[in-house]
Amino acid sequence: MKITILGHDLSNNSLARVYVLAKVLSRKNKVQIIGPVFGNGIWPPCDTGELSFISVKGKKYPFFFAEAKKIIDNIKGNIVYAVTPQPSSFGIGLINKIFKKVPLILDIDDWQVGFYLHESKFKRFSNSLRHILYPNAYPYLLLMESLVKYADNITSVSNFLQKKFGGIKLPQGRDTDFCNPNNFDQEALKEEYKISSYRIIMFLGTPRPHKGLEKVLEAIIKLKRDNIKLMIIGTTKDNEFVNNLASKEPDKIILFGMCPFKDIPKYLAMADIVVLPQKQSSWSIGQVPSKFFDAMSMAKPIISTKVSEIPEILEDCGITVDTDDTESLAKNIAFLLDNEKEAKRLGKNAREKCIREYSFDALERIIDKMFKDMRLIN
Repeated sequence: MKITILGHDLSNNSLARVYVLAKVLSRKNKVQIIGPVFGNGIWPPCDTGELSFISVKGKKYPFFFAEAKKIIDNIKGNIVYAVTPQPSSFGIGLINKIFKKVPLILDIDDWQVGFYLHESKFKRFSNSLRHILYPNAYPYLLLMESLVKYADNITSVSNFLQKKFGGIKLPQGRDTDFCNPNNFDQEALKEEYKISSYRIIMFLGTPRPHKGLEKVLEAIIKLKRDNIKLMIIGTTKDNEFVNNLASKEPDKIILFGMCPFKDIPKYLAMADIVVLPQKQSSWSIGQVPSKFFDAMSMAKPIISTKVSEIPEILEDCGITVDTDDTESLAKNIAFLLDNEKEAKRLGKNAREKCIREYSFDALERIIDKMFKDMRLIN
């Protein structure tokens, strides 16, 4: 069977979900990935040579219609899997379904409309007018949400999204064979990167204000330990939020840029603790960051916050604290650094749970059942 995956923008971190779906689906099927590029080329972490991409130029309306036609002309799949309910993915998939009668599955890994709800109604209205020619502007997201019911099936990553949109829960996942701590030597890697004298608190992902990184830095400062460093993996040179953090405490922070997905296990191997806090907001209510599963697969003890379904995911394999509770965050960082046995126990449990519930094998079982129930395979 041939499956076409539609991404709404192949140039940003939304490609991460496309990447995971493509890796899982390509184990038994031929997969093609198509979508527009609104930025500067394919998003680097996914541009590893493992997958090929068919891209068109991301343009504003009305010029985007011609690019959308190019995407439809290139769709060869017996099934179309559109990632996120946006015009440049799901909208194109709907048009393709109407004219080609090809089954359409929609995957929802985030609540896109929620990104705008922290703004006042007036600001949303004025920004909508200002960006009205952008294919995935706020008014068009609202339209796409109203059309979700026309997908032949829906998969989503979180309980919130499943409850809101229906369908099947297909969590974020990782290749637990590839992300395996037994393949790496932590001390040798620390020596290579000249950080062997430090305990590493790691944040992995796209650093943004709603992810609580400033609280992690505050917690580390509270501990007053010279041998602790906060390592941030996934930033860019123009990330003002991270640059401001680093300027406040340059001796406490190590910055690494975006790294290819194939190198993530190597970086994680250097971590003593992975801290992935989220703030409670309309941004995060439906999110389950994929980096949890990188860290779980690599058997790392994780500290996060009581947001979304994170406490459920980290039950007996991580620690969660209240958002903005810097004191508790600091105490738990110190506890795990000082109690190696407990840190290893949580990491071991995390990896076992990841293999059981979030591995590519686990995701493949869910997808196979969905295809069978849809009578797409025997």
